[in-house]
This record gives sequence, C-alpha cells and structure tokens, in this order.
Amino acid sequence: MKYYREIPSEFKPVVLGLTASPAGEVTVERTSLKLDKLLDNLSCTITMPIESDVQVRLKRCIEDHIEHLRMLHIKVESGCQALQELPLFSPNFRGALRRLIDRCHGDNRKIKTLIVGEHAMHMLSVVDLSEVLGYKHAMQCLKECVYRTIHAVYPKRERLKEMDWKAPHFYSSKRFS
Repeated sequence: MKYYREIPSEFKPVVLGLTASPAGEVTVERTSLKLDKLLDNLSCTITMPIESDVQVRLKRCIEDHIEHLRMLHIKVESGCQALQELPLFSPNFRGALRRLIDRCHGDNRKIKTLIVGEHAMHMLSVVDLSEVLGYKHAMQCLKECVYRTIHAVYPKRERLKEMDWKAPHFYSSKRFS
C-alpha cells in the first residue's frame, strides 16, 4: 500500500467493483462516513461513467461503420442471415458474429468475411469500453484499431485497409481518434 499511494493516478489500475452494500449502516450519513473511510483506506475513488454527447456520437459513428461493413461485406449466403437481422448492439448479434468468425477460420474463401467480422467485434469493444470505463479508454482502443488498419503490417490488416479505406464511416471513426 505504501508504494501504491505514490503512483500517479493515471498509472493505477482501473477496477470495476459491484456490491449491494459496501458500508451499510442505519442512516445515510453513517453509511456515507463509513464509505468515505473505506475509500480512503483503499486509496480509491468512486467513478461512474456518464454517457456524454461525444460518447453518443462515437457509438452512432461505430454503428454506422459496422452497418456499412455488414451490408457490403457480410453475405447472407455465407450463413449469416441471422446476423443481418439482429440489432447491432444486442448480445445475440455478438453471439452470431462469434459463430461467423469461428466458421470462417481456416477457410480461405471466407477470409474477407473473417476480417470484417473480427474488425466489427473490435469496434464493438470500443463501445463497451466507452460504456464501462468511459470515453478516455474507448478512445485509446479506437486509436489502436484505426492505427493498425491504416499502418497495416499483416496481410489481414492490409485487406481490411483496402475494404475500409473508402468507407465514409471509417473516416468518421478516424476523426474521433
């Protein structure tokens, strides 16, 4: 704990903790005091991300980008009909996307679909980070995703760059990063 207190806040770990009653007392005032003492003992703070206008625009930009990719590059005949019909941010969409990615691995005829599926999953993780840890962490993830696409080193990224480069929604996500 001695060394932890000396570390600058931006280098401390970010932890998500959920509990029903961290400092339950009889009154709100006593609970608040007990919680403040607990937070001080642990050298931590309570943080709750609140969706900002920027986060809403980021989510919409990513949604447009994935919809664009879904319409152009994920074909119904490749066994993805359910994926075409599901709401983008639903758990069922992610499950269908995972199944699509699994089916495409090792099949060179489906490499384009695999690349788009993996990219879509990565972009969805940006939205998750934004909702759970806040905009700052989501931007780091988005920057990494855009950078790896623009400065493609591996053949799969190079193919993604060829597909995405002309997409207007990819340019929007570049602007965010």
